Amino acid sequence: MKTLLALTVLFLIAAVAQNLPPRGWPRATSKLPEMNGKQLQVTQVEVRYAPGQASPSHSHTCPVLVRVVEGSVRSKVDDNPEATFKEGETFYEPPNGTHAVSRNASDTAPARILATFICDSDGPLTKASPK
Repeated sequence: MKTLLALTVLFLIAAVAQNLPPRGWPRATSKLPEMNGKQLQVTQVEVRYAPGQASPSHSHTCPVLVRVVEGSVRSKVDDNPEATFKEGETFYEPPNGTHAVSRNASDTAPARILATFICDSDGPLTKASPK
């Protein structure tokens, strides 16, 4: 089992290394929570925001690494301050954190993000936050 986990991690590192941004682009580093490692899987989801569009408050059951592919987005998770992330920037969302703000920062231009979920169990990736 440890060999399978090590091979999975090496595969992920190789996959990420092939898509590294050019030198000088910002990088994001976060420690992942403890995971059981028996069913690790990576899922990438592209999210497109029309100008001014927002997502309702939600959370994710897995840690998520988000890269802004186009435009800029506003984000607020848990008690962290609301922040704007621009094209090429990356941010981390902890599992089960309340994502109170997730929206296009522009009222005139589209935005697009690539969310990479690192999960150790099956189930929905996103759940609505209680109102």
